This record gives sequence, C-alpha cells and structure tokens, in this order.
Amino acid sequence: MSASVDPTDTGLFREVLGHFGSGVVVVSATVDGAPLGLTCQSFASVSLDPPLVSFAVSRTSRRYPRIRDTGRFCVNVLADGQVGLSQAFAVDDSSRWVGVDWEQPADADSPVLAGSHAWIDCRLESELPAGDHTIVVGRVTALAADSSRHPLLYYRGEYRALAGAAAAIPALPADRIVLRGLHAHGRHGVLDAERVTGQSFGLDLELELDTRPAAASDDLVDTVDYGNVATAALAVLTGEPVALLETLAERVAGVVLTDPRVGAVTVTVHKPHAPLDVAFDDVAVAVRRSVA
Repeated sequence: MSASVDPTDTGLFREVLGHFGSGVVVVSATVDGAPLGLTCQSFASVSLDPPLVSFAVSRTSRRYPRIRDTGRFCVNVLADGQVGLSQAFAVDDSSRWVGVDWEQPADADSPVLAGSHAWIDCRLESELPAGDHTIVVGRVTALAADSSRHPLLYYRGEYRALAGAAAAIPALPADRIVLRGLHAHGRHGVLDAERVTGQSFGLDLELELDTRPAAASDDLVDTVDYGNVATAALAVLTGEPVALLETLAERVAGVVLTDPRVGAVTVTVHKPHAPLDVAFDDVAVAVRRSVA
C-alpha cells in the first residue's frame, strides 16, 4: 500500500474513496402529483431503534429541495439489471420518467421503481450539513425486498455485479434497432443567443438488444417500441437546455437504457447550425453506453 499524501487533493480523494464498493439507490418522492427521483451511492443504515437510514446529497442539487419539501421519500435499492435507471436518474431532466415502470404500494407514500432489489419508504427525520453535501436522515415507515434479485454495485467508477451473480448483467447481443434522422428544436449551446432563439438538432439511435423473442412471437410486447423510444429521446432534445452536445448525448442514452431489454445504445447528436465561422455540413457527438 502506497504512503498517504495530501487528502485535500480532490482527484486523489475520489480515487481512493472509489475503492469502497457500494450499492446504488434512487431516492424518489411524489412532488406536485408527479414522481421525482435522484441517483445516490452514499446510502446507509443508521439505527434499529428507532429504524433510521441516511443518504448524502450535494448541496447544489436542484431536485432534493423539492423532495425535502414533501417530508417523505423512498430509497429504491437498484438491482443489477438496472444500470440504465442509475444513469437516467443521475441527470436533472424530467424526461427520465418516460417509459419507467413504477408503482406506489398501499403501505408506501412515495414511488417504488419496478424491479428494484429492495425499497425503504421513509419520513424525513433530520438533516445535517456536511461540507459540500447534506446528510439526510429518514425514519423508516415501510420496507420490502426481492431476494430473487441481486444488487447493482459500483466500484472504482464502474458498475459491477456480485461474483456469484455475474450472469445477471447480460452479455451484449448482436441485434440492432436503428432510428436515424430524428430532429427537434432545442435551446442548447454555450452562447446566450443559442439559449434564446434555439436551433434544430438531429438525433440517431442504435439500440443493441436480442430480437429473437419478438421474431418468435411476432408480438410488439416482446421488443422495444421504437415509437416510444423516439418520443422519449426527443423530449430530451426539447427539454432543459444544456451547454454541450456531450451532455445531451449522455442524457438521451440514460433515457433509452431505462428499458431493460436494451443492452447498449449508440447516440449521435447532430448540430448542423452550430455557430462556426467556417463552412461545414454538420457537428456531431456520438457516445455508446451499455448496462455492462
């Protein structure tokens, strides 16, 4: 083990603390009649009597204050097939709920994500300021677990599965569904003028999945409804403005990967009217994201 060095080095701090493996949760609540959620790793059990749990959230979070105002929340412990949900709820975009299955059990006050490994419904107990984060303590009012599933883990910047459950994060299939030429008007860009007037953005999607179940049944329920995928992806383009195409592509990928049948997706965002001082046909950013 190497010698310790300056703990105020933020890069080193993150790298070292990344050696502590953790589960991944989505903290959810019902706000103004609609579901709201955020991804979090820093979740822990606090007390048995009374039953208390905690999570830490950035003080710059725009979603947590809205959750706090409800006085209630649910901690959804993600299963190892829910990488897409983790990615989707890590960004601040209301379109993340499009196509996401959730329910509200009779004994819960907040949304519960379908397929979760466990859920813990809570009433807000207290808050404690802690540097650039807030530690939130909740009193547990209801909880349940699905022992047939395995937890999603996060270690050193990568999603992992339990050694005995490695097969639960599937190998990527070779089949593809491709959508090209989607376009919508958005207000994304670094310049103020781009945020005011907006411009046209293009979008190509290449979904990687196993099409054999649909081929065998000839039934839409056994494959991805690409009409719904297109609608959800375009909602990101027309939604909350961001500065970079990279951010836009990441958000679209997160939304597409919420469908558990999609093993990976390649997202290409086009900006043909970018404010450049040279002749060009297009500017594009392509990213590939997977559940593995």
